[in-house]
Amino acid sequence: MNPPLLIRHILLFPLLLLLLSSCQTPQAVEEYTESEIDLARQGVREIAILSARNAVSSLPSHIETLSEEDLLDEELLRVITQYRDTAGVEKRMDGLLQALRYSLTRFVLENYEEVDSLIVLGELNDPYALIQGDSDAVTRMLSTRFFPVVSDSVTEHLSSDEQVARATESLFSILNSIRRIDAFRDGRPSPQPIDEISYSRAINSILERLAQEMGKEEGIIRSLAIDYESPAIRVFAL
Repeated sequence: MNPPLLIRHILLFPLLLLLLSSCQTPQAVEEYTESEIDLARQGVREIAILSARNAVSSLPSHIETLSEEDLLDEELLRVITQYRDTAGVEKRMDGLLQALRYSLTRFVLENYEEVDSLIVLGELNDPYALIQGDSDAVTRMLSTRFFPVVSDSVTEHLSSDEQVARATESLFSILNSIRRIDAFRDGRPSPQPIDEISYSRAINSILERLAQEMGKEEGIIRSLAIDYESPAIRVFAL
């Protein structure tokens, strides 16, 4: 290629890029007024509260179905399984399970009216991203804000429940006695006593159910948003 032709190609290249870029479909940029953004934020908060209230109201019936695998941590369950056929172990385990179910149900019923105050949204810089997102977008956002608050509250509640404490102590007492006797019979050192209980499985079971139900409720509210009296909720119908 001779130099003049090369120069022409170099000069034409930027023009070609400009023409190609002009053929692309421009991205529509939606701009919202401050009042529209405020209304959208309010809509996100309202749908979060409604979804949470409806979901929480369904938890008591779910709690009744929670099994030992749902409520007891893996290590404790392993020890119970090992000595399950020993007289008294099954009965005391059932006592702890009943105490946990009762305590969790009581927590839900006592705190139902406080759901609003537990909803932590933080700064919503782009509420329309949630409004225009998937049918459970708000629920998924809350999983990082609302659920940790619930987890801490449930842990505190269970830890201070006297009935749970008595049932736990009763189960630990018989398990520790059996393990010491086994160790003595086998000529082994006495094992470390079981003296702590983890509520992580019980709490995770509750939160998983809460997330499922909230996602369903959010989807229903979104689908019926146009019928709500609240202008903030109706934003989800736009």
